[in-house]
Amino acid sequence: MRYTRVGRLIVLTLAALASGRPARAQEAPLTLAERIEAIRAKHKVPALAVVLMDGERVAASAVAGVRAAGSPEPATLADQWHLGSCTKAMTATLAARLVERGAITWETTVVDVLPALKPVMTPGWEKVTLRHLVTNTAGVPADIMKDEAWGTLWQGTREGIPPREQRTALLARLVTLPLDHAPGSASKYSNQNFIVAGHMLETVANTAWEDLVTREVFVPLGITSGGFGAPGSAATVDQPRGHRGRDGDWTPVPPGVGADNPTGLGPAGTARMTLPDWGRFVAAHARGERTPVLAEGKAFLTPESFRLLHTPQIPNREGEGYSMGWAVTRRPWGKGDGEGDEGRVLTHGGSNTMWFCVAWVSVERGFAVLAATNCAGPRATRAADEAVGAAMQELARGAKP
Repeated sequence: MRYTRVGRLIVLTLAALASGRPARAQEAPLTLAERIEAIRAKHKVPALAVVLMDGERVAASAVAGVRAAGSPEPATLADQWHLGSCTKAMTATLAARLVERGAITWETTVVDVLPALKPVMTPGWEKVTLRHLVTNTAGVPADIMKDEAWGTLWQGTREGIPPREQRTALLARLVTLPLDHAPGSASKYSNQNFIVAGHMLETVANTAWEDLVTREVFVPLGITSGGFGAPGSAATVDQPRGHRGRDGDWTPVPPGVGADNPTGLGPAGTARMTLPDWGRFVAAHARGERTPVLAEGKAFLTPESFRLLHTPQIPNREGEGYSMGWAVTRRPWGKGDGEGDEGRVLTHGGSNTMWFCVAWVSVERGFAVLAATNCAGPRATRAADEAVGAAMQELARGAKP
């Protein structure tokens, strides 16, 4: 994903708003809902949604389009959206919760948790730690599409094997494959890193990752719509459906096998929920370094843990890079104190090839923008980018983060 395009769009949008050019006579400004509908129609995506979070509050939101192409049911703010790889930040956050509790450490290795696998591991695997996995620096093979490991997940999904058991079978195969690089020596994005991390967490907790992340992340943050896989039922269009196709010619995919990745992929990308509920999670990251985030009357995570989750493991000169489920970069709109040119922001996108979503978070200003579509590809990416820009205009118009 090209995150820089969104940043340029936001900067240009805010610059235009600040230019002082007079509006045409009697021309009322478009509402956010009208702008989102115009963006949706321009890019010919079935539905498009955006939410602007100010702390825990939804400061602005809009949804346009339909749940399924060819069906009349409109998409709504109460609908669930597939989050794809934006699930990774949830798995990393779950890990931080268990680390603070002492159930595991960032330096715990795969061998420490699953010693029976040591005899079949290829060299280097014995050094892979939880920290390596959630920072994408472990070297776990990124491309397993042609290997029987990926087929293991799909076979398990088709046969109804529980996701945790699928991950057990996957890891037994993965550890026999050579690592892409020595642990900690490079950063390489891989779903498999987070699948293995999730399996370590569910093993030490003796609870399937799906139940564990619900208990430790969703429930404490007040997320009530969280689930996994494509939302809704196959019988009725009661939730948005993902779509296949291109150039605006979309075919809705009803929930079921084939409407998402294998269920065993969970920790890397199967979460779904409403955008306001996703906003609860993202808002915790937006303010967690500076303001206590309380959950069920207790601290959800310490500020130190939030800072660790937001710190790139292998940063570039500007301090940018991949942290723990977030890409960390800098943008002018992310600065909160008026000094300097840019502020630190978090971002991540997610797609299972039938949905697309993206989050942008200012940790210095404490706000976040989330956008989602129920299709994928270039049109979906551009639509979500522009929806983020439209929500950013709400800042210039007075929506207060």
